[in-house]
Amino acid sequence: MADLDKTEEKQHLIGRSAETVELRRIGDLPESSILVIYGRRRVGKTSLIESVFAKRNLIKIEGAEGVKPDRQLELATQQLKISLNLNNLTLSAFSNWLEFFHFLAKETEKGIWTLYFEELQWLAGESSSFVAEFKIAWDNYFRKNPKLLVVLCGSSPTFMVSQVLRSKALYNRSQHELHLQEFALSETKEFMGARYSDEQVLDAHLLVGGIPEYLKYLKEDRSVFISLCKNSFKSNGYFVNEYERVFASTLAKNQTYRGVIEILSIFGAQTRASLLQRLKLRSGGGISAILEELVLCGFVDRYAPYNLQQDGKSVRYAIGDNYLHFYNKFIRPNLTEIGSRRFDVEPTSAINKSDLDLFMSHRFEQFCRKNHWVIAKILGFSAVKYRAGAFFQRKSLDADDGFQWDLVFDRADKVLTLCEIKYTSSPVGRSVIEDCETRIEKTRIPVQKSIQRVLISVKGASWELTADPNFDRIVTLKDFFCFLLKSVS
Repeated sequence: MADLDKTEEKQHLIGRSAETVELRRIGDLPESSILVIYGRRRVGKTSLIESVFAKRNLIKIEGAEGVKPDRQLELATQQLKISLNLNNLTLSAFSNWLEFFHFLAKETEKGIWTLYFEELQWLAGESSSFVAEFKIAWDNYFRKNPKLLVVLCGSSPTFMVSQVLRSKALYNRSQHELHLQEFALSETKEFMGARYSDEQVLDAHLLVGGIPEYLKYLKEDRSVFISLCKNSFKSNGYFVNEYERVFASTLAKNQTYRGVIEILSIFGAQTRASLLQRLKLRSGGGISAILEELVLCGFVDRYAPYNLQQDGKSVRYAIGDNYLHFYNKFIRPNLTEIGSRRFDVEPTSAINKSDLDLFMSHRFEQFCRKNHWVIAKILGFSAVKYRAGAFFQRKSLDADDGFQWDLVFDRADKVLTLCEIKYTSSPVGRSVIEDCETRIEKTRIPVQKSIQRVLISVKGASWELTADPNFDRIVTLKDFFCFLLKSVS
């Protein structure tokens, strides 16, 4: 058996502390194991696997986009040949995956091994036959080595869940599962480094999400904004072509996926009924399954305003992936000009600052709703049972225009915490008080509840507003980072 060239010291892994602990536990088990790991493209699956298991013998077999099944097998054989220095192994050595697995099992029957199958949705050709043949190989060959770990990894969550985790062939065999999510804000701060202010770190997180590969491109300049524009509006910009790659690796089979993403990016949150109307589809047609897949991928968020009846009619869908939202809002409308190199000299001229501020405001509101538990911790009532979410008051014949609260905590200790969320370029002034008080008067407050008024502001508040007792608490970006960094220390 050939000796593999193992890298003892990998580059320092940013964040992922909980995932690292769990993967090391799995790797140290005294039995053969299967790990199913999935997550969106560029979220850092490969870096995590290769870093955690750097001291094990590692064979990586990666699927290729748009390649037919027979060619996938040849490419896998080529990778195996290189990994094990098997100069006599021909590309046509195996006629099916079972033969390939049998050969691989013999090569790894002793010793500490990790077999890493990457981009499984391409390797398997989006079919279940790969998994079925792997099941036979696992039962008869692989599992006999108690120090063997097989990692099945893919960037198509829907394929990984439906064809692997829920596969009858692997029922009770895929013992371990990891859905790798994007960086938390604290991990984004660690990744960006000390040269960037907290505001720039938040901006990076809101613009492209906590996706390590995307954040890397925002570090090309001292200004996150300039780095973003260079990679978004120059003709060779990374973010210009990444959109197509995302869909190729996840949801390439149906144009309705793109339609949903584009509508939510342009028009904001929608109900199922309004989506059907904008897509010009009749009820049914698989829209429910499509929405479920988009939610599973993390591309779309599903929520129901907590004050409305929690049924299908009240559920709203919003764009959940920051990069996809930014692309459809700012890059896609400018593709013709980008292609003609109009912005190559001055890429920052492609974007309107007020439009970007509005975009950031919406992303910050959604960020706060997703991280409501952090806000509850900062405000000191996290131990109290509560319901949290946006509050909507619909328009009616006997009322003024409808209104909403960005975030409300309905607490079991008989307090209603009303949060006003502001992403502004300067500290919030006293004018916010009148607007909040007007909405409080229109809000139906249960008689047994008292009100806590909270302002959440990236830039904080002016000294006039700070001195005014109207708000019970003003939460700033500094509060977020102080809590997040303390919680991971």
